[in-house]
Amino acid sequence: MSPRRWGRRVGLGLGVGFLLGALAGAFGLAWLNPPVDTAPIDNATRPILVTARVEERPVRELYVLSASITAPTLERLRPTSLGDVARQVVSGKVPAVGDVIHYGDVVGEVSGRPIFAVPGSLPLYRDLRQGDSGSDVVILQTLLTDLGLYSGALDGLLGRSAMNAVAKLYTRAGYAPPDPVGFLMRNTAPVSASGLPVASAAAVGTELSSDQPLATVVASAAVITARVDLLQARAFTVGTVVEVRIGSGAAVESGVLTVGNFQESSSHLPPGYDVTVALPSGVDPEAVKREPVLVSETVEIPTGLAVPLTAIRRDSSGGTYVLLRSASSQASASPPSQAPVTVVGQSSGYAVIQDNPDLPPGAEVVVSGG
Repeated sequence: MSPRRWGRRVGLGLGVGFLLGALAGAFGLAWLNPPVDTAPIDNATRPILVTARVEERPVRELYVLSASITAPTLERLRPTSLGDVARQVVSGKVPAVGDVIHYGDVVGEVSGRPIFAVPGSLPLYRDLRQGDSGSDVVILQTLLTDLGLYSGALDGLLGRSAMNAVAKLYTRAGYAPPDPVGFLMRNTAPVSASGLPVASAAAVGTELSSDQPLATVVASAAVITARVDLLQARAFTVGTVVEVRIGSGAAVESGVLTVGNFQESSSHLPPGYDVTVALPSGVDPEAVKREPVLVSETVEIPTGLAVPLTAIRRDSSGGTYVLLRSASSQASASPPSQAPVTVVGQSSGYAVIQDNPDLPPGAEVVVSGG
């Protein structure tokens, strides 16, 4: 064999040997290093189908308001003319705490003379006697009429009939009328309204001054105050029965007293309406003024069909729908169908929808992954 042919055979053998060695090495590496199993990663990244059932739920949450206790407003009663005698000393007729003061009542005896409660609107600037006339006389005639002491004309002229009514005011209270008869400023104490309860009264022997009133009345009682927004305002109208819980105490019934005008937001309150609720009887406002207060509805909230909010989807035209999984679609592995819905409210993460024959209670809708 020629050297040339021998060289070709040797080269061919070396090439075949190299190829067989490479193949053997590849099989060896594959046997020592099997392929990576990506199934866990694939499963982890694959969207998980989450579904929920259509169910009956309250159409909204029960409104519970955070409230506070507003202290009562007190009004001091003093004789209209203070200082026209050397000393004004309480000498009798002291009212008791809780007594109710009406116009014409004696709120106390000062220096032996009665002090009558009169409307704060009565413009007392002079003693009134027979023959006087003016707007103050008209108001006095009106007061005497309301007290059942006068039946004459409200003509602004203080005649004999009106003077007789003034005399009756004194004698009915157990006192002799002034001589000559007149309606004297120093025998009156203006009060903002009739029918106010007494909060405190000066004891007999107390000398009155600018700092010491004859009595103190409750001009406005302590109330519970809360602010409601536009939606809540419909549920808290005047006269509505509510439940009040103060601190850790039991819930008790009360009622809405007033609803104020709309208020803009302030530094600590959102915009809305200020609602006042009667303080339950027997509650001392001073004792509980720092306690948390909750006011809640007592009505039963109606129910409606509901699905999780996350199940509500929106199409390109702005319509809303849910993906409905029927038994047939599950059996055939076909995609869920779209069911249009109308959302009428929401509560606790659920959308309340209008009744839909395609979505009865128990129907399965896709929340995510569909």
